[in-house]
Amino acid sequence: MDSRHAECPFVYVGQSPRSSSSSQTGSQAQLVDSVLAEVNRTRTSAKLAALTLAPKQSSVNAQVAAHFFGAETMGDGRTVDLVALGLLAGWDVEGTIRNGGFFGAMLSGAKDPSSLFDYALEHPMGRFTLLEPTARQIALGTAPLESVSGLGVVVTTYSFFGAEDHQANSARVMNRLAEERAARRLPPATSYGGLPSLVNEARLVNAGQREPMAALDNALNTESQRIGQSLRGWALVTNDLDILPFPNEVLAPGPLAVRVVVTHYRPENAPWGMYLVYIVAPAAEKQQVASTPPLVGSTPAPRSGL
Repeated sequence: MDSRHAECPFVYVGQSPRSSSSSQTGSQAQLVDSVLAEVNRTRTSAKLAALTLAPKQSSVNAQVAAHFFGAETMGDGRTVDLVALGLLAGWDVEGTIRNGGFFGAMLSGAKDPSSLFDYALEHPMGRFTLLEPTARQIALGTAPLESVSGLGVVVTTYSFFGAEDHQANSARVMNRLAEERAARRLPPATSYGGLPSLVNEARLVNAGQREPMAALDNALNTESQRIGQSLRGWALVTNDLDILPFPNEVLAPGPLAVRVVVTHYRPENAPWGMYLVYIVAPAAEKQQVASTPPLVGSTPAPRSGL
């Protein structure tokens, strides 16, 4: 019977139904190659992009695979979760990670890599991890055969920030703001000016040349002087624009004009990149120019995809 850990619902341990008729696997490197080939064959059939192996992260996955499955077998949920989240962070993956998935599968008595892959696809988290449409890299770490008396593999996949259409993302945020205001029976926000300095500062943050709040301060000061009007602004961070929390001020009654600019960046000492959303609006006459509330964050931690 399969078992699924209550605290880490993306780990599966089971008995392979095909173990009696399978041939002996080769080295762990061959197992990785075989699983990767199966994954990409299935993704290609589903018209999904093939995954590239992340070699450094795969080595890390392999180093902890036996420890991971040992903790799972002993019912040590805390260690299972810590290892899984540590691998999901992808510290040894090249690129700015936007999202990721994790799956661990151990089949006692199994010898055929295809049985391991088939088994993973039987489970929702296995399919989520291996067949995520936006995933581009995969890390595969196999446990030594003797340590699991069969086959065991811990898999992490990663999606990345790349050539993002942040103009479209800005429109997406405006649409979400309109929905939030409509739910409160408020009129939609209108677009406020161009504010080129805000766009330029966002580019500097994306390039790692400016801190998010310093960029907002600079933009508000420059633009308020340029147009002769007080401005207020917010900087919001999230890894999912669809759950971005809006400041109460932009959901208050009355007409609203805002400028939304979206970019992405990797916060210092963070494993993943984040969306950075700037919202700027005219300030009341007596409000201080370039008022900058604290950086507001949402869903800052990597998600397992659940």
